[in-house]
Order: sequence, then structure tokens, then C-alpha cells
Amino acid sequence: ADADVTEVAWLDFYETWHATLALRSQVEAEVAQQIFDAILTDDDVLLGLGVAYTFRDAIIESGRAPVFILSQLKQGPGKHVKANAYKYSQKLDRELANIRRIQTPQ
Repeated sequence: ADADVTEVAWLDFYETWHATLALRSQVEAEVAQQIFDAILTDDDVLLGLGVAYTFRDAIIESGRAPVFILSQLKQGPGKHVKANAYKYSQKLDRELANIRRIQTPQ
């Protein structure tokens, strides 16, 4: 969900986020659940995705999204990823390192 939001690709951006968040019930790792929690408690993320969800089936002239939808997606999920991607990556890397340590025979 790190792609930029564009007038043409906004629906793909939304669908990627939707599919990613739908995986939550299949993920058991505590760190991953913490990241899902952080994303899903960000009101701007929820607002942006909610706006896109509302307009997902709308017929929009020339396939271009209204500025309002783009703005909500950029200020919600787009901004969240840009602000937190490094932190999330570090948390996941630490967790994977811990798993490898546990799996390595001593």
C-alpha cells in the first residue's frame, strides 16, 4: 500500500489497502497485529478509506477521481504509510530476527 495516489489509480490504491487490511484475521504474529491496530486506529486512514469505499462503484468521468477523494486518500492512508513505514519495517525486522534466533539450533 505504498503506491502514490493518482487520479487514475486511486481505486487500485483503495483496493490494495482493503485487501491488505482484510488479511488481518489470517495473521497471528503479535507485531503484525500491533501494526494493524496502529493503522486502524488512525481516524484519517479510516476517513480516507471510507470516502474511497463510498465512491468505489461510482461512474466518474474519464476514470478520474474527484479532488476530494484524492485528498482524503493522500491525507489518510498515504500519509500514514509515509510517516510510519520505516518504524513498521524496523518492528517487523526485529521480530523476524527474534524468530530466527529461536529457530537456530543452539
